[in-house]
Amino acid sequence: MHWANLEKQDTTRLELALEMIKKSVGFDAQLVKDEPGNVLWRGYLASGYSSAADISKSLKRPADELTYLQKLVETRRLLAYQLGPPEPARNWPKLQKCSRSVARACSDEAYRLATRIWQRIVEDSDPKGAKLAIDQI
Repeated sequence: MHWANLEKQDTTRLELALEMIKKSVGFDAQLVKDEPGNVLWRGYLASGYSSAADISKSLKRPADELTYLQKLVETRRLLAYQLGPPEPARNWPKLQKCSRSVARACSDEAYRLATRIWQRIVEDSDPKGAKLAIDQI
């Protein structure tokens, strides 16, 4: 996936980057299937979906972008479910501070995802892309 992210920086080679990301996502999906209890593989899979959505957006493929964003949200939902609630700690003030920063980071990410989908609905000049996003909501 690192090679694909390097290719993503060169805007003339976005197709190659997307193909590399798709292969990486395929490998990660197989790892998740083989070891469903391993949260690391699911985290890599979420990262791959995020990169694929970004590249699809750059290539102006709203249907693909929306598909990858939906898979990203579902993968992160399963990952959060798999991790479960944090275990109670003896040092409560330190845990509260950590929990606030984690909650802030998670809410920021959820906000960014919702904003991207909303932007697709409101600002997309292609009515098909907006209709796809509206149908999914």
